Amino acid sequence: LNVVNGKNNSAALIGTVQDYAHIENCTVKNSSVVGHKNVGTLIGAITEYKKVSEKTVISGCIVEKTTVTSSLENEQAYVGAIVGSIGDNSTTTRAADITGCTVSGCTVSSAGYGIGGIVGYASNAENTISSCVVENSEITAPFHKPHCISLPMQNRSLFSKTTK
Repeated sequence: LNVVNGKNNSAALIGTVQDYAHIENCTVKNSSVVGHKNVGTLIGAITEYKKVSEKTVISGCIVEKTTVTSSLENEQAYVGAIVGSIGDNSTTTRAADITGCTVSGCTVSSAGYGIGGIVGYASNAENTISSCVVENSEITAPFHKPHCISLPMQNRSLFSKTTK
């Protein structure tokens, strides 16, 4: 998988999910995803189109030896190894359950902010991330210390292991 999306939003295997999707047991290896904003390996952005209660579910997925990069500088880039962004602001009802996923040997970087090993940005929706691992990966951003998930996000669970 090699995605180059220039100055457009949402670069990923699936650019934008409107409302919800179910992605299970997929593997992406030796890949490169380069975009502007909302950059992820599996999903660039999860956004709201209609008011539905169903969450996006991502489970058992592996992202390995992959580079995920945003060209956006000094702004909200939202870059994550699995998902770039969940929701677009604090009033959205979009949410995701991400379980049992592994990020290994990856490089996630941006000159902007909103960067994470699993998710670049998650709005104040009801997100759950559990039993996920980020290992042997480099996550870099100049504006803040990168996390597995860039804040804000409520009701999140902890990861089993995070290494650089």
